[in-house]
Amino acid sequence: MDDRPKSTDKSRQKASQQRRLGAALRENLKRRKAQAKGRTTAPGPDPDPHDQPHDSAGIAAHKQRS
Repeated sequence: MDDRPKSTDKSRQKASQQRRLGAALRENLKRRKAQAKGRTTAPGPDPDPHDQPHDSAGIAAHKQRS
């Protein structure tokens, strides 16, 4: 039979689980930071200077006259 108390086995399992969880969380954080950095440094499309807002109802012209 095993002479060790069961509570010691459970505490070792719990500690091992906590270490694995901590390592997984650190790796996840590193990955998320790298993804966020990639999104902020990625070049976006150049805006078209001729791009005007769409005003099919003519509201903007009406507001300018008032």
